[in-house]
Amino acid sequence: MRREPTQFTAMSVTPEASRQTALSGARSWRHRLTRLVALVRRLIGVPDYETYLAHMHRKYPGCTPLDPETFEQERLTARYRSAGTRCC
Repeated sequence: MRREPTQFTAMSVTPEASRQTALSGARSWRHRLTRLVALVRRLIGVPDYETYLAHMHRKYPGCTPLDPETFEQERLTARYRSAGTRCC
């Protein structure tokens, strides 16, 4: 049984449309990678100062955010405050 070759019709894709598709794909992967990195950082307990700044500017625009050193110290204190969170 012999099959006839399939004929494909050429779609007219402009270079601009092709470029936009490639850019949206790159943005999508970059966004996914950024979200994944943020998730891993949260899981292992690394504080994210940039996210904190964005939150402070969005929710409390009149308040002065903590400086990076104070923010990190506050996060470490909050993480290790209760004795039940450590294994030793």
